[in-house]
Amino acid sequence: MLNQNNKKIEQAILLIKKSDFAKAIGLLEEIINHNSEDFRAYYLLGTLYLQLKKTDLAELNLRNALKLNNNMTEAMHNLGIIFILKKNLIEAKDYFSKALQINPENLQTLIELGRTYELLCNFEEAKKTFEKVLKIDPDNPVASSLLANILLKNGFHSEGLKYLKKSSGLIKFQNENFTIVK
Repeated sequence: MLNQNNKKIEQAILLIKKSDFAKAIGLLEEIINHNSEDFRAYYLLGTLYLQLKKTDLAELNLRNALKLNNNMTEAMHNLGIIFILKKNLIEAKDYFSKALQINPENLQTLIELGRTYELLCNFEEAKKTFEKVLKIDPDNPVASSLLANILLKNGFHSEGLKYLKKSSGLIKFQNENFTIVK
Protein backbone atom coordinates (compact mmCIF):
# COMPACT_ATOMS: atom_id res chain seq x y z
CA MET A 1 0.00 0.00 0.00
CA LEU A 2 2.81 2.42 0.92
CA ASN A 3 4.62 1.79 -2.37
CA GLN A 4 1.36 2.37 -4.29
CA ASN A 5 0.81 5.63 -2.35
CA ASN A 6 4.36 6.74 -3.15
CA LYS A 7 3.68 6.28 -6.86
CA LYS A 8 0.43 8.21 -6.59
CA ILE A 9 2.12 11.01 -4.63
CA GLU A 10 4.76 11.24 -7.38
CA GLN A 11 1.97 11.35 -9.99
CA ALA A 12 0.21 14.13 -8.05
CA ILE A 13 3.44 16.14 -7.89
CA LEU A 14 3.86 15.78 -11.68
CA LEU A 15 0.27 16.91 -12.22
CA ILE A 16 0.88 19.95 -10.01
CA LYS A 17 4.05 20.80 -11.96
CA LYS A 18 1.99 20.58 -15.18
CA SER A 19 -0.65 22.87 -13.60
CA ASP A 20 -3.26 20.14 -13.91
CA PHE A 21 -4.68 21.03 -10.52
CA ALA A 22 -8.09 19.37 -10.87
CA LYS A 23 -6.51 15.97 -11.59
CA ALA A 24 -3.96 16.47 -8.81
CA ILE A 25 -6.72 17.28 -6.32
CA GLY A 26 -8.67 14.21 -7.40
CA LEU A 27 -5.64 11.95 -7.06
CA LEU A 28 -4.70 13.35 -3.64
CA GLU A 29 -8.28 12.94 -2.41
CA GLU A 30 -8.22 9.36 -3.68
CA ILE A 31 -5.02 8.70 -1.71
CA ILE A 32 -6.60 10.16 1.44
CA ASN A 33 -9.79 8.13 0.95
CA HIS A 34 -7.75 4.92 0.78
CA ASN A 35 -5.23 5.88 3.49
CA SER A 36 -6.32 8.65 5.83
CA GLU A 37 -2.93 8.44 7.59
CA ASP A 38 -0.85 9.73 4.65
CA PHE A 39 0.33 13.13 5.89
CA ARG A 40 2.08 13.84 2.58
CA ALA A 41 -1.21 13.76 0.68
CA TYR A 42 -2.81 16.17 3.17
CA TYR A 43 0.23 18.44 2.95
CA LEU A 44 0.25 18.49 -0.86
CA LEU A 45 -3.50 19.00 -1.01
CA GLY A 46 -3.31 21.83 1.54
CA THR A 47 -0.43 23.48 -0.29
CA LEU A 48 -2.27 23.16 -3.60
CA TYR A 49 -5.39 24.74 -2.11
CA LEU A 50 -3.21 27.54 -0.74
CA GLN A 51 -1.85 28.18 -4.24
CA LEU A 52 -5.45 28.30 -5.47
CA LYS A 53 -6.32 30.80 -2.68
CA LYS A 54 -8.79 28.38 -1.10
CA THR A 55 -7.53 29.15 2.38
CA ASP A 56 -10.18 27.26 4.38
CA LEU A 57 -9.54 24.02 2.50
CA ALA A 58 -5.81 24.64 2.68
CA GLU A 59 -5.98 25.17 6.44
CA LEU A 60 -8.05 22.02 6.98
CA ASN A 61 -5.64 19.81 5.03
CA LEU A 62 -2.48 21.33 6.48
CA ARG A 63 -3.85 20.89 10.01
CA ASN A 64 -4.56 17.24 9.15
CA ALA A 65 -0.99 16.83 7.91
CA LEU A 66 0.29 18.27 11.20
CA LYS A 67 -1.94 15.95 13.24
CA LEU A 68 -0.26 13.03 11.49
CA ASN A 69 3.27 14.48 11.54
CA ASN A 70 3.64 17.22 14.16
CA ASN A 71 7.22 17.99 13.06
CA MET A 72 6.31 18.94 9.50
CA THR A 73 7.79 22.43 9.33
CA GLU A 74 6.57 22.96 5.76
CA ALA A 75 2.96 22.58 6.92
CA MET A 76 3.61 24.98 9.82
CA HIS A 77 5.11 27.52 7.42
CA ASN A 78 2.15 27.29 5.03
CA LEU A 79 -0.31 27.62 7.91
CA GLY A 80 1.55 30.78 8.89
CA ILE A 81 1.03 32.10 5.36
CA ILE A 82 -2.69 31.26 5.56
CA PHE A 83 -3.04 33.17 8.81
CA ILE A 84 -1.30 36.20 7.31
CA LEU A 85 -3.83 36.08 4.47
CA LYS A 86 -6.63 35.79 7.04
CA LYS A 87 -5.17 38.75 8.97
CA ASN A 88 -4.60 36.59 12.07
CA LEU A 89 -1.04 37.73 12.64
CA ILE A 90 -0.61 36.29 16.13
CA GLU A 91 -1.45 32.79 14.92
CA ALA A 92 0.81 33.30 11.88
CA LYS A 93 3.67 34.28 14.19
CA ASP A 94 3.03 31.22 16.35
CA TYR A 95 3.20 28.82 13.40
CA PHE A 96 6.38 30.38 12.03
CA SER A 97 7.93 30.25 15.51
CA LYS A 98 6.99 26.57 15.95
CA ALA A 99 8.57 25.74 12.59
CA LEU A 100 11.74 27.59 13.57
CA GLN A 101 12.00 25.65 16.83
CA ILE A 102 12.45 22.54 14.68
CA ASN A 103 14.46 24.11 11.85
CA PRO A 104 15.95 27.39 13.16
CA GLU A 105 17.84 28.25 9.97
CA ASN A 106 14.98 28.02 7.47
CA LEU A 107 15.44 31.30 5.62
CA GLN A 108 11.94 31.43 4.11
CA THR A 109 10.30 30.93 7.48
CA LEU A 110 12.60 33.47 9.14
CA ILE A 111 11.74 36.05 6.46
CA GLU A 112 8.01 35.41 6.89
CA LEU A 113 8.35 35.69 10.67
CA GLY A 114 10.15 39.01 10.22
CA ARG A 115 7.41 40.24 7.89
CA THR A 116 4.81 39.19 10.44
CA TYR A 117 6.61 41.12 13.18
CA GLU A 118 6.66 44.14 10.89
CA LEU A 119 2.91 43.82 10.27
CA LEU A 120 2.45 43.64 14.05
CA CYS A 121 4.52 46.88 14.31
CA ASN A 122 7.11 45.04 16.38
CA PHE A 123 9.98 46.61 14.46
CA GLU A 124 12.69 45.55 16.91
CA GLU A 125 11.82 41.85 16.54
CA ALA A 126 11.48 42.26 12.77
CA LYS A 127 14.93 43.84 12.65
CA LYS A 128 16.45 41.03 14.76
CA THR A 129 14.82 38.40 12.55
CA PHE A 130 16.09 39.94 9.30
CA GLU A 131 19.55 40.31 10.85
CA LYS A 132 19.46 36.60 11.72
CA VAL A 133 18.72 35.79 8.05
CA LEU A 134 21.70 37.92 7.02
CA LYS A 135 23.97 36.11 9.48
CA ILE A 136 23.04 32.85 7.77
CA ASP A 137 23.01 34.28 4.22
CA PRO A 138 24.86 37.63 4.15
CA ASP A 139 23.85 38.41 0.56
CA ASN A 140 20.14 37.63 0.88
CA PRO A 141 18.50 40.45 -1.13
CA VAL A 142 15.03 39.94 0.37
CA ALA A 143 16.24 40.20 3.96
CA SER A 144 18.45 43.18 3.05
CA SER A 145 15.55 45.00 1.44
CA LEU A 146 13.17 44.27 4.33
CA LEU A 147 15.77 45.29 6.91
CA ALA A 148 16.42 48.51 4.95
CA ASN A 149 12.70 49.25 5.03
CA ILE A 150 12.55 48.76 8.82
CA LEU A 151 15.59 50.96 9.37
CA LEU A 152 14.36 53.71 7.06
CA LYS A 153 10.89 53.71 8.68
CA ASN A 154 12.49 54.13 12.07
CA GLY A 155 14.81 57.00 11.17
CA PHE A 156 18.09 55.08 10.70
CA HIS A 157 18.60 56.51 7.23
CA SER A 158 22.30 55.92 6.58
CA GLU A 159 22.17 52.31 7.81
CA GLY A 160 18.90 51.75 5.94
CA LEU A 161 20.36 53.09 2.70
CA LYS A 162 23.37 50.81 3.12
CA TYR A 163 21.07 47.76 3.25
CA LEU A 164 18.97 49.10 0.40
CA LYS A 165 22.08 49.33 -1.77
CA LYS A 166 23.05 45.84 -0.65
CA SER A 167 19.64 44.46 -1.62
CA SER A 168 19.99 45.93 -5.10
CA GLY A 169 23.43 44.35 -5.48
CA LEU A 170 25.37 47.61 -5.40
CA ILE A 171 27.42 46.60 -2.36
CA LYS A 172 28.44 43.34 -0.67
CA PHE A 173 29.21 42.94 3.00
CA GLN A 174 32.35 41.22 4.21
CA ASN A 175 32.32 40.81 7.98
CA GLU A 176 31.63 44.29 9.40
CA ASN A 177 32.81 46.11 6.27
CA PHE A 178 31.33 46.41 2.83
CA THR A 179 32.73 46.76 -0.67
CA ILE A 180 31.31 48.39 -3.78
CA VAL A 181 30.35 45.93 -6.51
CA LYS A 182 31.57 46.99 -9.96
